[in-house]
Amino acid sequence: MKKLVLCVDRDDDMGEKAHVISPVIGRQENLNAAVALALVDPEDSDVNTTLAGIKIYDELIRNGEDCEIVTICGDPKLKRRSDEVIATQMDIIMKEIEPERVILVSDGAEDEYVVPIISSRVTIDSVRRVVVKQTKSIEDTYYLITRLMGDDKIQKRFLLPVALMLLLWGVTSLLAASIDIPNIGMPVILLIISTYLIFRIFNLEDGMFRFGRNIKSSIEKGYISTLTGIISLLFIAFVLLDGALELRQNPQRTLYEGTFVIIIESWWFLIGAGALYCFGRLIDIYIRKGYWVGSIILAFFSIISMGLLFNSMIKIIDYLMGNSQEPDFTSIFLVSLAGIFIFIIGRKWSLSVKISHGN
Repeated sequence: MKKLVLCVDRDDDMGEKAHVISPVIGRQENLNAAVALALVDPEDSDVNTTLAGIKIYDELIRNGEDCEIVTICGDPKLKRRSDEVIATQMDIIMKEIEPERVILVSDGAEDEYVVPIISSRVTIDSVRRVVVKQTKSIEDTYYLITRLMGDDKIQKRFLLPVALMLLLWGVTSLLAASIDIPNIGMPVILLIISTYLIFRIFNLEDGMFRFGRNIKSSIEKGYISTLTGIISLLFIAFVLLDGALELRQNPQRTLYEGTFVIIIESWWFLIGAGALYCFGRLIDIYIRKGYWVGSIILAFFSIISMGLLFNSMIKIIDYLMGNSQEPDFTSIFLVSLAGIFIFIIGRKWSLSVKISHGN
């Protein structure tokens, strides 16, 4: 019965720091990999993990057992990408070594996330967690914190969010002081923390990173929709800020009245923002692929139609609430009719585009 001593480096410190190609198979190869990593970063815990695996391997050999030692590495991005790399390396190991039992060696809970991947392929006899012994003096604790603060992974996971929150707090406090409104720094911080926790809980970071990469790529390629999207977001931010300032200047208004006024005054900005983004997407696709997309055409005309219809409805509601004089119902009827015709035109065009493109 062949046993496998399996050392796990889920964030691929060996590959990133020592340029070791995994999987690393064999005692001497693992010893060389551990030495290479130790020479680059003597304080990396993966050095101890591999050496502990070699010690376990030597004990098994002395007891006359048939065994092999292997180190597998994941990916610095961790999560799904890292697990896919480890799963691929496990398939290679299972084919080359054909182990029946595994002793898993890791330096902490992060590496042990791969247990389901390994156990789905081979039986795990035991899990050995390597804990590096440290003295407990205040000086050593300070040194450890200093070293962790310089670690790239710690900086990105913990220091960067804290730095961004402090930066936003300072900016919002400065803006609040300059335009004489209450300090909104703490609500902004709470909003950021809650958003960050939601993204962590539902594992939405990869989607955000992909979104960021797509934005960067679209800017580099000169996509019109990126520019129109940014302008649209600025429109929305402007009308929200303008509405908040107006409520501040008119504290006698109720929340309901203030909200209604903001909707009236910002409605065409919002419609313009949506239509502008759709227009940018439409032109981008036509330039790249040479045809019109029916769904985007329909969305563009629908947004304009909805703007006209909702504008007529707002004028009637405003009159019924007693906030304005009797409106010109003829113009309201004509504007509403125009909105309906615009929607029909967009619908007809989108259907003809789909039929022609399908043919």
